[in-house]
Amino acid sequence: MAKIEKNRKSCKDVYKSFLVEDAYYDGDYEIPVIREINNVNPKNLILYSDRNKNPNKEDWICFYEDDYKINSFWNAPRKYLNILSKYGGVITPDYSLYRDMPLSMQIWNIFRSRALGSYLQSNWIKVVPNVRFSDEITYDIACAGVKKNSTITFSTYELMKIKKEKEIFKKGLDYVIRKLTPKTLIIYGTTPYDVFGKYKLQGIEILSYESKISKIHKMEVN
Repeated sequence: MAKIEKNRKSCKDVYKSFLVEDAYYDGDYEIPVIREINNVNPKNLILYSDRNKNPNKEDWICFYEDDYKINSFWNAPRKYLNILSKYGGVITPDYSLYRDMPLSMQIWNIFRSRALGSYLQSNWIKVVPNVRFSDEITYDIACAGVKKNSTITFSTYELMKIKKEKEIFKKGLDYVIRKLTPKTLIIYGTTPYDVFGKYKLQGIEILSYESKISKIHKMEVN
């Protein structure tokens, strides 16, 4: 369990320690743990920036959009609890991890995603952890704080169009699945058979949700 010093005088909580007051930590970098969740089947995934639309209790909020669009949640987590609680659940924020980004920044982005997820769970909101990695150096840390034999999420948005990015994703996905042995994968984006087929054959449930951009393009074509 996280141990938070509450008696610091004249010290503003700039790193938002309240997010992890009820958290357990995992690994050398003390990443907050997201409790196991299964039997999850969202009707739709709604982007955080569309959160003010009429909520459906079967829909889930996700954060698969630019970081600047989701930073308001990090800046004021308490402010958005009531809104997020109206949905079926929340997928943890998908903060950017770039291969040319300093490792310290990548670890920080993973930490704060898990911290927000832990905070939501402590407030009785259903949470599924999003897993994001950049390259081999982040595989282990990307799995930190995620329970085995549970439900996890990925975004494949714009990763399947470029051969190099697709191969990098396939390699990282294989590592994560071998390490975490998930029962269910929630995928925001396409699920091509050459990437996900073998996992379906292994009995892993694959739940695929079309991206907002893809839906817009279809509407324009029609």
